[in-house]
Amino acid sequence: MTIIDIIQRTKQPMTKDRLYEIWRRLGIERGDKLMVHSSLSSLGYVIGGASAVIESLIAAVGESGTLIMPSQSTDLSNPSGWGNPPVPEDWWPLIYKHMPPYDVDRTPTCGMGAIAELFRTYPNVCRSKHPQTSFCALGKDAQRIMEMHELDYGLGPTSPLGICYEHDAKVLLIGVDYDRCTALHLAEYMASYPGKSEERNSAPLHSEEGVSLWTEWTDISLDTDDFIEIGQSYEAEGNEVAKAQVNGGQMRAMSMRPLVDYAAHWMEQHRGT
Repeated sequence: MTIIDIIQRTKQPMTKDRLYEIWRRLGIERGDKLMVHSSLSSLGYVIGGASAVIESLIAAVGESGTLIMPSQSTDLSNPSGWGNPPVPEDWWPLIYKHMPPYDVDRTPTCGMGAIAELFRTYPNVCRSKHPQTSFCALGKDAQRIMEMHELDYGLGPTSPLGICYEHDAKVLLIGVDYDRCTALHLAEYMASYPGKSEERNSAPLHSEEGVSLWTEWTDISLDTDDFIEIGQSYEAEGNEVAKAQVNGGQMRAMSMRPLVDYAAHWMEQHRGT
């Protein structure tokens, strides 16, 4: 979507103060641990762009809260597994040889949107160490949430995502649907269903000698294909989801733990049947 398209579909420019009031109406409070998935263009024209959105969210959770966003870099992977889009097979050796290793400070996000990418660069933001499924956080509990992120099972119970679940963080979807809700991946680890499988992933990391070293780890095979259906079912059954419309974009806020618990149960009832 071009800036012209965004201006044409905007009834009234969005400001940081208006965004703050919207987050309040959605139930975001000071002290919250808030995981945000976002599309900047869904908000229409925002005065100050992604920075204004981030500042409004920081203000909403306050000094006692923690703001969390996914900072995934799934393109930092073996090109033989790329499918969206794939690259020619004769490119694979060259990409494999020359791909830069993961750097918590420099590696950009991939497919996370302008808000998450800017948030990654904010002063005092902590980023976890996983080369493909990292998170960033700012606030009171940022360091504690980000400090442990093992390579194996990178979105599982011992990841920052699992810590957020244990502390019943809130989830805010800004103009994106449930297929962008990373919390639902945690349900895949918790659920038992036919066809659940594991796979080996890899990415280049810095070795102790300072050179790039491809490293492998084990994870489960993740699948977002039914996430929108899960979210629709969650809402249809009357679970608490606060909503707001902003310049045609849908905003949703909810508690993370009941959503994940519901999704895990749904997967056990529907996946593999």
